[in-house]
Amino acid sequence: MEKTFQLRVLTADGTALDTRVVSLRIPVEAGSIGILANHAPMLCTVSKGTLTGRGADGEKISFPLRDGVANIRDNTVTILTFGTE
Repeated sequence: MEKTFQLRVLTADGTALDTRVVSLRIPVEAGSIGILANHAPMLCTVSKGTLTGRGADGEKISFPLRDGVANIRDNTVTILTFGTE
């Protein structure tokens, strides 16, 4: 069984996404960063682009983002964004 972690995408309108995932790719200024379970704590800026990954049940995740901030800590990724495209 693959290890999972929590993903939350928050906008000014509320929670846009809250689910368990196996992997993520977050768009950043220099391209993208990959996240797996037990990632080291990290704070980074998010660039306009598409958040991609794989959910706990194997489904593909594709979610448009605007600029924002991602906080990775304790097997939880929280993305605060100005909205979705």
